[in-house]
Order: sequence, then structure tokens, then C-alpha cells
Amino acid sequence: MSETVKITGIDLIMLTGDETPYFISQLKMEVWKNADRSENLSRKTIKAYNAPLSIEVTPALTAADIDFINLAKESGSVILSNVTMQNFKKLGELFPDAYVIEANLGVNAPGGFKDEAKCKEFIELVQTGAAAPAPVKDKSGAKPAADKKAKKAAQKNDDAT
Repeated sequence: MSETVKITGIDLIMLTGDETPYFISQLKMEVWKNADRSENLSRKTIKAYNAPLSIEVTPALTAADIDFINLAKESGSVILSNVTMQNFKKLGELFPDAYVIEANLGVNAPGGFKDEAKCKEFIELVQTGAAAPAPVKDKSGAKPAADKKAKKAAQKNDDAT
């Protein structure tokens, strides 16, 4: 894997297998680790990953989902995966500091293809900030450039009045 990373120049990888915390620590790049409740990961193992954890949530957002997300937050950043329009608002209320949200399965049509109307509706939901998770920050902790531009424009308007 390390050789592939060198050749391709990849700077972020999401691992979904049984990689150990030690293996992840040897990779010289940003790693996101998928964490599955069925793996019964211990608190110690979750902390040892020292990487953002991707947590697949169920559409119903069960108590088990919420407990596992809270446990995963102990490792640092959490990526909420399989977010749907049905559970987005509740997730935003419970976990406003989510690192990333991923709606792959939440916008599928029957047959596994993306539903254009669902995609547009989900994007609108996120853009309106309806209990949306906080904006993603880069590794330095800086807010995205779009946020900086909006703040600068607002300040310019205030200065002009």
C-alpha cells in the first residue's frame, strides 16, 4: 500500500478492513477509518486509531448508533456515513461537530443508482443549514475558504454603512 501511495500521490485514504492502529500509524498520510458496530471495538482500540472514524448510521438512527458515535468521538473526528434526509436533522442536533457527512446510500433510487431529486433535496437541506453539522475544517483548524470570503464580504458591507 505504501508503494501505491508513493506512485499515485494519494494524500487521503479511507480504510474499511481490519487494519490495526499500528498499521494506520505507519502510513504517512491522512487516514479515515471505517468503524463498524459489529466489530465490537473497544474504547482503547478506538482511541488508538487516532484517525477520523467513519460511522455508518441506520436511517432510523437507533440508540445503538448514537452510543457508538459517542464512543467514536473519543478518537477525535467522526465521519457520519449513510446519512439520509430522515436522520440528517437529528444527527445535526446531536453531533454538530461532525467532521464530514456522507449521504451515499441516503440518496439512492431503487436499483442502487443515485436519485437526482433526492440528491438535490439533500444538498438543499445541507445548504440551508437545517440543523447541519458544522463546516469541515482543514487540518490546520481553519474554516473553509468560502466561510472566510463570506465573513470578509459581510465585514466590508458593515464598514460601508
